[in-house]
Amino acid sequence: FMTDNSINQITGIFKNQISKIEQQNDTRRAKKLENLKNPKSKNNNFENYAKIQIFNYSQKVIPEHILKTLELGADAAIGGVPNKTTILAKFELFFSSWSKHAVESGLDLIQITEIKSLLFLQFLEFTRCISNTKHIKILKAFLKNNPDLIICLIDKSKNLGIFPKIEYLKKLENVYEPTKFEQISDNPIRSDLTKLKSLISDFSQYLSQSDKRLLDPTENTKLAYGLVKLHRSEAPLRPIISGRNCLTSGCEEYLLNLIQPILNECQYSVSSTKEFKEKFCAISGRFNPRIHEVISYDASQLFTSINVEKTIKYIVEKMYRDTQTFFPISDETPIPPPEHLMTQFFTDVLLKYNCFQTLNGFYRQRMGVAMGGKLSSALSSIFVNIFEEITIKDYIKNNKLLFYCRYVDDCCLIIKKRQKTALLNAFNKFDSGLNWTMEEMVNNELVFLDTKIVLHESGLTLYQYRKPTASDCLTNFKFGVSPKSYKLGLICGEVHRANNCTSSEIALNEALENIENIFVKNLYPRKIVKQKIDEIKNRNFGPSDKKLKRQEEINNPNLKHVTISLPYTSFRCSVVASKIYKILKKYTPNFRLNIAFSTLKLSSTILPNLKPRREQFLTSNLVYKFQCDCSSSYIGHTKKYFEKRIFQHRTDSKSHVHKHISSCNLYNENISENFGSDPTDNTKRQYLKEHFTILEKNLNNYYSRVTYEGLMITLQNPDLNKQVSHKSMTFVCDCANYKIENAVGT
Repeated sequence: FMTDNSINQITGIFKNQISKIEQQNDTRRAKKLENLKNPKSKNNNFENYAKIQIFNYSQKVIPEHILKTLELGADAAIGGVPNKTTILAKFELFFSSWSKHAVESGLDLIQITEIKSLLFLQFLEFTRCISNTKHIKILKAFLKNNPDLIICLIDKSKNLGIFPKIEYLKKLENVYEPTKFEQISDNPIRSDLTKLKSLISDFSQYLSQSDKRLLDPTENTKLAYGLVKLHRSEAPLRPIISGRNCLTSGCEEYLLNLIQPILNECQYSVSSTKEFKEKFCAISGRFNPRIHEVISYDASQLFTSINVEKTIKYIVEKMYRDTQTFFPISDETPIPPPEHLMTQFFTDVLLKYNCFQTLNGFYRQRMGVAMGGKLSSALSSIFVNIFEEITIKDYIKNNKLLFYCRYVDDCCLIIKKRQKTALLNAFNKFDSGLNWTMEEMVNNELVFLDTKIVLHESGLTLYQYRKPTASDCLTNFKFGVSPKSYKLGLICGEVHRANNCTSSEIALNEALENIENIFVKNLYPRKIVKQKIDEIKNRNFGPSDKKLKRQEEINNPNLKHVTISLPYTSFRCSVVASKIYKILKKYTPNFRLNIAFSTLKLSSTILPNLKPRREQFLTSNLVYKFQCDCSSSYIGHTKKYFEKRIFQHRTDSKSHVHKHISSCNLYNENISENFGSDPTDNTKRQYLKEHFTILEKNLNNYYSRVTYEGLMITLQNPDLNKQVSHKSMTFVCDCANYKIENAVGT
């Protein structure tokens, strides 16, 4: 079919191609060998990257390897070692949904079992996704061996400060001044819980079933710490009070939803730089430099200074002028709550049950709202809006004010000349507890939020602004243990931020060039950064096709969507996730699993030292185990604080733990042997507590608690749970606990 000449010609082509490929492979092999021989040369290209500043205010010399661990900041993604049981509980959560979908899709038992086995292999792969955390262990050991030192977060930056712990505690003491905060000698969680439940009980007859569940208190105290304000004299702290999963969390969420219509009426408030740009650009064309000037007002300590009683009175009056909007009539809620009860509920949630704990002890806020509270920003906005509804409207109506908007406590104004002082005085007369200051343009420039307003001959232009304290340190492309998609998403976010902060092509290009250089400093390949910038610009900063497709799938009723959160412990997690997606897509194409990876950050090592540790027996939202002196055991879950649940087991005649300790000879013999024949009630309680341990905590919703409880019962097979129903497992089974005497024919 072919002549010798043709065969020789084709053979020659193949030989040349093979030769080229082998030469390329030889070059790669030689390079790899060189890197293996000289490991230091491998990292030479990665030595110069963006780092934070670390300020050492202690008298100790901090070892270089500790500074090296801290150099990427508290937000550095460090990876870690996966907890096998926690991962298994997450797989159980999604597999129970998938198995129902599989049955509905017509898969038979053999197919479901096959897929289950494939997924279990991926679970095992996931548990092997481990990062080298030796440097984190060394940091933990350093902090443990130096309890007199503390690593603090620096306010308005990503920098860190190392302080003597005693100095941090003094700063904490100074920030919680007696005029605004009352120090309490003991943890008030028990008494506050009883009183709050009584208040909710009075209020509950006016609530729907879903709102009743929402208001059910989480039995935890708020925790507080401070950010060091290095830019201020004597470096005071900015207090941060974490209100997540605490006593009033549900109440605050309910109230936040309730006042949403009032928030929507705050017409001068903006929620983002993007919204500010849209409003500013719509009016800036009317700016006349001969008539107008651009200024800003700023409130000092707005959150802790707002008049709570005045704000609540305004909100409640608004609600009861239009009860149908705020309390729509339904079968569950035929009438609204009485006005006086609504006022009491609002006031007590904000000022009576707002206790928090710091390293210095327990405090209750006397006035204002907390930094970090769910309601804080909303109430502050409504409080200032009371003034704006009258004075700002009047100034705009009389053409004294061309433009006004506010982001929390920062206001931007385009005002007629010679009017700024009068308006500032009006701001300061509104409430004696608030102090407002003014900033004017310097060299035709004024900073507001993330923008710099510049006055040119042609008019006003917005440029992106970065604070002098802002760090160039972002998630490092090479060293940050987080998904690549998150890193690419970070580029997209910064590009859109640049667009939302600028109002001209020149300003935008300047911002994008700066962004490109910052990402390159964080070891992002310039080619990838440029590619992303061009891609977003080419679609005119609109959503990507991928995002539109994802939104279309979310709205598709024929697709089943399930999301689980898994820790991103190693770069290999992305590979395992990809394999899971392929398995599910092959057998159940209409099932969409979304794995939302949570990056493990260095802050998880630093922050616990800034906050007080909760007492073990005052922890809530957990799965626990009772282990008797004999071999009997019991596993349960609770939303209550641990000690309360333990004591309930002691007195509840229906409890299997109660029944067991009442009849267990060994348990009662040990009490008598250790404490005599007639031990006190307190002795019995303390002895019982010693037999309880926490298996898992931070399980903040019912479904996650019962899933983890069911998993532990399946794995550990506690005998006291035999007659207690629990969530059955679909991903794991108790076949390993099957006793041989139960087998057929024995």
